[in-house]
Amino acid sequence: ENDNVFDYLYRNPDRTVSISELEKHLGESMRKSPSKIVENLGFAGEFKKVFFDISKDSIRLRKQITRSQLQEFGITWLRIPRQ
Repeated sequence: ENDNVFDYLYRNPDRTVSISELEKHLGESMRKSPSKIVENLGFAGEFKKVFFDISKDSIRLRKQITRSQLQEFGITWLRIPRQ
């Protein structure tokens, strides 16, 4: 479910996608909340805040982030952790 949701959002960036649209794409009801799916994918804290807009009814992925967008969130830079 996590990978399928992310794949759909990645192919539809910068667009608010409703949960019903995601469920239609998945062919079944979502078992987890959008917030939990994003957390399971490893997006937490500032990364979650910057790359996703999440509500109980919809989710949006920002595929690319500019410095000015980071500044709007009050973030000067993001450190990508080593895996």
